[in-house]
Amino acid sequence: MISVAEDLETILVSRNKVPGEVIDRLLSPDGLLHKPADPRNAPHPENLRWHRENVFGQVALNEGVIRATQPA
Repeated sequence: MISVAEDLETILVSRNKVPGEVIDRLLSPDGLLHKPADPRNAPHPENLRWHRENVFGQVALNEGVIRATQPA
């Protein structure tokens, strides 16, 4: 599972659910979200909050969730 932190820049990863090779392929080495040039194309912060709390949060309670920039 992958989500976006409250700062709307940091990517959170459940390393138990996402294989390392997938993380390496999908995420930038700095672990930060690349925002679209047009802010209208960005996800709404409330939608990201809901996802963190209701989808990703369920994983975070049960598994090791770390920021993408932390070593596995």
